[in-house]
Amino acid sequence: MSYLTVLLLRAVVLTIAESCNGTGSHCPALATNGDGDDHGLLQLVARSDPSCAAYLTCSGLSGNCCPDSTGLMLSCCSASSGPSDVQPVVIIDSVACAANPACSHLSGDCCPPSTGEMLACCESLAAAPASSQSKPSPSTSAPPQQAGCRGNSSCKATPAVNATPHRANPDSALQLECAGKKFLDCWTFFTESDPTSGYVTYVSKDEAIEYGLYSVEDSGAVRLGSLVGTNERAKSIRVQSKETFQVGHIFVIDIAHMPTGQGTWPAWWSYGPSWPENGEIDTIETVETETWVHTTLHTSAGCSMSSVSGVFHSDCNAGDANDGCGVDGPAGSGGSSFNSAGGGVYATRWTESSIDVWLFKRAEIPQDLTTNEPDPDAWGAPYVSFPFGESCPASHFNDTVLVINLDFCGNWAGNVFPGGNGACESYVGDPANKGSLADAFWEINSVKVFSASAPSPQPASWA
Repeated sequence: MSYLTVLLLRAVVLTIAESCNGTGSHCPALATNGDGDDHGLLQLVARSDPSCAAYLTCSGLSGNCCPDSTGLMLSCCSASSGPSDVQPVVIIDSVACAANPACSHLSGDCCPPSTGEMLACCESLAAAPASSQSKPSPSTSAPPQQAGCRGNSSCKATPAVNATPHRANPDSALQLECAGKKFLDCWTFFTESDPTSGYVTYVSKDEAIEYGLYSVEDSGAVRLGSLVGTNERAKSIRVQSKETFQVGHIFVIDIAHMPTGQGTWPAWWSYGPSWPENGEIDTIETVETETWVHTTLHTSAGCSMSSVSGVFHSDCNAGDANDGCGVDGPAGSGGSSFNSAGGGVYATRWTESSIDVWLFKRAEIPQDLTTNEPDPDAWGAPYVSFPFGESCPASHFNDTVLVINLDFCGNWAGNVFPGGNGACESYVGDPANKGSLADAFWEINSVKVFSASAPSPQPASWA
């Protein structure tokens, strides 16, 4: 199909879109034309459905992305209610579009043209003359030969893994990716007083940049630092996801360096509103110079994890939920040991049946994670699995936001510091200890969220 044909098709859809009311209820996809397009491979849709807002296809637009009835296509629609604001996206379903979740069932790259108004998915195999291009019929397994990504000279396709159209694991739909210069697009900066009484002032985005606490390294890793030894509270960063998530997600964080040092209390975690009524999942917490993490759940009354091996405080409401129920992570899962080994990847799967956590060392990261097609069933046993059931209903966890922070002293790190919390605060504030706290920073390669059956994340209105 030529690029001109794509533009003509787009014009057809725009005409259809003009009759839409902007709510999605009157924006049908084009019907198949009976010439082998039974799977909707060239369908164009124009729907506005806020449940699809997380798709990255339309990250630069103001509306939402919506799958058609086949689940293969997406369109971008204005968030406005006016029918003239509907802006559909054209997607050509070829065989080489895995780089974008809109085409995650395919095997190559997705390429937006320079206008940013439409998306063409093009295979990266040897280009063929335009006249030889054809749609695959349902009975044909071999992909068509498409001639690159027309309309976008900046598109750099990568070789397809195989010649057969690949449908990604349905449990691997990429919902959110936070990395590099776009890392901050995912987060808001928490600047309120620390709820755990830490010796810390959480700074705003502008302050983080001003004080040099936020930067993107040459490697692409994001550094979230701290400022200590100033005879006052440490300046640090706490970011929270702009979106909330429901059950049915996998939260993946790739960490190059984890904060460590006397008085430190770093964490990668999530929590719901009206704490602890909607639960808290602490995938990573360490204090002081520990070289392992603590993985803990905090809930309201009525959740017991007594069946979990090695669990401390099997009642997840222990200590009025402040203690929670949890386990120690594997040896070397945190602190200096984790850092010296090159860091690694933590994956937390939250389903209706359990919360499971894996740690992969740098050299052992599954290939399916690097290709954004996670298959937890192939990862082996998690180092901890918290099962849901009669002893702990899954309803204890809802509407969670993701959090990355570095605290100092306070209710935990201060209490275990030699001499107590007062001694901890003195240590962190003392200019003489700047050098010993030089490792009090995060270096994060990426944060990704994958989802299968759960609704797309919605804007966080309560955090």
